[in-house]
Amino acid sequence: MTLQTLLASGTAAASSAEQSVPQRAQHTLVMTGRGRVIVETRVAEGAYVATGELSVNKPLMHIAGGPLTYRVRRLAAFAPIGTAAEPDSCGVVLYAEAEEIAIPTEPLGRLGLAHQITAGAAASTSLALSAGVTRLRISVRNANCRIAIGTGSQTATNTSGASTSHFLQADTSMDVACLAGSQISVIRGTDQTVDGIVHVSELI
Repeated sequence: MTLQTLLASGTAAASSAEQSVPQRAQHTLVMTGRGRVIVETRVAEGAYVATGELSVNKPLMHIAGGPLTYRVRRLAAFAPIGTAAEPDSCGVVLYAEAEEIAIPTEPLGRLGLAHQITAGAAASTSLALSAGVTRLRISVRNANCRIAIGTGSQTATNTSGASTSHFLQADTSMDVACLAGSQISVIRGTDQTVDGIVHVSELI
């Protein structure tokens, strides 16, 4: 974060230099002193529109939604009734620029090897995933199923309170992360009368 004076107290400058707000960044404008300051956004070369104002009653403004370019401009000096204007107290505008915020994202991955496993009344044979695979998309058809995923040989279970075999309802999908070198085993739910079909897509 940086701090910069845009209009310094005691100067004759009527407006500041242009400031640029990058995408996903924010400028915070703060007025200190007395007077009124207008914020103008550039809409074309040399053309501006007023988009905000700072005053004693509203000394703070946030600007985001970049990329955009703006400047700040003094409107008038502070002048109490019956006195001359006080140009030195016309207002000082500072801005604090937040560093660009990187929005965390998790890569989906490209489709790799596909597997189709039958989820019957007994646990399926433990299936080894391809080396280095750490993301999967799992889809289930025909029956509610339970799925066990982990390193080493797996045996899915559908007993009540099963803590290592995860439920997936028929005709639904889920994306999961797993450890490299994982294996998978599936089984249909105890209340299901038909076998389920589990489709596993490796994402690489």
